[in-house]
Amino acid sequence: MEIEEKTNQEDTRSFADKWLNNVFETLMKLEDYERLLKNGCSDIMDFVQNKELDLAIVQEKNYQLFMTEIEIILNDINHFIDKKEYLSLLIKFKIIRSKENEANGFLRFNKDLDGYTGNYILKGEFYEIIPYISNLRGMVVTSLLGFYNPKFQKNTDGDGLK
Repeated sequence: MEIEEKTNQEDTRSFADKWLNNVFETLMKLEDYERLLKNGCSDIMDFVQNKELDLAIVQEKNYQLFMTEIEIILNDINHFIDKKEYLSLLIKFKIIRSKENEANGFLRFNKDLDGYTGNYILKGEFYEIIPYISNLRGMVVTSLLGFYNPKFQKNTDGDGLK
């Protein structure tokens, strides 16, 4: 009986460790996606090597990837964080989605003079949502810091440590 109970505790701890590791990896992905949606590339060499790519399309795709990952993580942490905090994150997420819907997407095809060729450009609304995206990712990270560092306590000073 004692051995079975110990095994169950180890399985639960193992699951929790895996879950926390998965959440951490997702947070790292979100950071990368945010960087890519802002810049279209990870660094100057990436930009030089991929000049033929349409950066607007790359940025918009990274926005979509970011939103997919953030939606997954919001669903995952729903039962582990304070309900008010969760609702605040969800509202921020829905504001971003509603701005995307209002803009009818963030890409617009800009035709060249010949009327047949051109390139995609990002609408102004895309740049307006970037602060919301950064803020949402930061809020998710702050919500989860207590899981990774028990000494972390939220406060109103903004530094996160008491």
